[in-house]
Amino acid sequence: MALQVITTVLEPIMDYIVKPIGRQLGYLISYRSNIQNLKVEMEKLNKLREDVEQSKEEVESNLEIVGDGVKDWLRNTTEIQKVTTTIFPSEADIGKGCLRQCLISRYVLSRKAKKMTNTVIHQRNDGRNYEKFTHLAPPVESWIRSKIDSDDGMSRQLVVANIIESLNDEEINMIAMWSRWCWQVENGRKSYCKEALGLKLDERSEMMRANKLKARLKMKNKILLVLDDVWQKLDLEKIGIPLGKEHEGCKVIVTSRSHEVCSYLLLKGIKIFTIKSLSKKESWDLFRRNVGDRINDPVLNKIAQEIAKECGGLPLAILTVASTLKDKSQENWIGGLAQLRSVLPNNITGLGDVFKSLKLSYDHIESDEARKLYLHCCLFPEDYSIPLEILAIRGMSLGMFIDVNSLKEAKIRVNFLVYKLTNYFLLQKGKDDSSVIMHDAFRDIAIYITSREQHLFGINHDFKLKEWPRDIHHEEVTCISVRLTTTVKHPKTLNCPRLELLELETWKTSVSLHDGIFQGSRALKTIEISRMKFSLLPSSIGLLKNLRMLRLIDCEMENISMIGELVNLEILSLRYSRFTVFPAELRRLEKLKCWI
Repeated sequence: MALQVITTVLEPIMDYIVKPIGRQLGYLISYRSNIQNLKVEMEKLNKLREDVEQSKEEVESNLEIVGDGVKDWLRNTTEIQKVTTTIFPSEADIGKGCLRQCLISRYVLSRKAKKMTNTVIHQRNDGRNYEKFTHLAPPVESWIRSKIDSDDGMSRQLVVANIIESLNDEEINMIAMWSRWCWQVENGRKSYCKEALGLKLDERSEMMRANKLKARLKMKNKILLVLDDVWQKLDLEKIGIPLGKEHEGCKVIVTSRSHEVCSYLLLKGIKIFTIKSLSKKESWDLFRRNVGDRINDPVLNKIAQEIAKECGGLPLAILTVASTLKDKSQENWIGGLAQLRSVLPNNITGLGDVFKSLKLSYDHIESDEARKLYLHCCLFPEDYSIPLEILAIRGMSLGMFIDVNSLKEAKIRVNFLVYKLTNYFLLQKGKDDSSVIMHDAFRDIAIYITSREQHLFGINHDFKLKEWPRDIHHEEVTCISVRLTTTVKHPKTLNCPRLELLELETWKTSVSLHDGIFQGSRALKTIEISRMKFSLLPSSIGLLKNLRMLRLIDCEMENISMIGELVNLEILSLRYSRFTVFPAELRRLEKLKCWI
């Protein structure tokens, strides 16, 4: 009984006297941990603040409204940071003065740190509501740049100096550059306004998109736009590019291989700079530097000078031929010169004289696998970043590689072949190590080659086409690639007995593939269908006993049970596709090696 009375009396004393004293002593004992905890929590808050600010900038750059809650949170976070910065400098003063002063300073600083840590944690929890903004990929700056060093001729240096002088002139807001040879764009891809500005142009109306682009450009005090490789007459107002009094800080450079485009701009009063071919001396200097010491051989030197001359002063041609021949024998050099002097078709848009030089690189590819891979790349659209994984699975399904039995082995082989092709300038590195890009000029050459040699390709990527292209399917074609945006009536049957690859893309149109479309193409090894809507796969797909790969990408289907009849299928992809029922018939695919 007495013990209970004592306990009853001591409990409130503990609550009101002992615990507060213990808490105050705890500030002294936990001084270092309180300071360290505050630093850790502030680092987390600062990271969250950076994420929220990045999201806020992206939303504002896309001309969208940021909520008041986000602004208030950022403002409060800034105030917290200011208060916190007053604590950490004070920490350095601890230890100065007498023991009594040191203990008091520790107590005060630890107490502030503990309370501020709670405030920081509360602020960070509130901020989690704002961190899930959509983050756009950082803008990629892409400049027109030839693969030639800055000392590749005084004539070009003079042109560059004049261009810079014009851009610095306040009276000039637009210039144009014309050249008959092909541009090489850094990283192999062209820069588009919406990507460079981090802007979403989702509006269907052309006028609305133009107004949005114009408003975004006006947010920049100074901006330089490069419109590369233009082939049509420009209406900047229609596009949404403000110039002159509307935006004095906006400058535009237009590059074109079209004389008609430049003549039109000249009539508009736009200053035109002509990028001439290299002189004979400049061509020789460039060729000599890229070939190396072998050029010192007296016999080879004479042949080399003739080869450089035959390249017609075209930098891309000189670089390509030099990289092709530098490790070859004298006989190869003599044969290369003879080939450059031979008469070859020159009616390919944008190539002209450069055709002979660039095709020489293809002719000197010793590996049959590398040749096939290079030609296969022309099936992709212009400036397309080609995934190496797609090249690997296509090459595997088409039997392009010797002694390759798995996707892993195919990827290794593709990496090796791409390395060789990039060394010959036939392919360029893509936006990362997992992709490559084919320059427009080399793609034109590949298309020319595949239209005349044993690897006959049928390619049509004309999104404005309103009917099935008649010129791409015939008895000798081996690959067909068709990309359409409108509802196009497909042929009842493809009478292509040698056809091995068929790629169809129609951008979400509802299509009806005829049941017998594959009856005349029983040699098919690879089928890729993208962005289509259909209820059933054609029944004739069951006749394709050689089919090794089927890719149905982003398609909408009701029933895909017919796939179960493709008993020799090794690679299947249904990525992003939607279908009503997952078919049990897929269990029959006993030879399936990859499901991607």
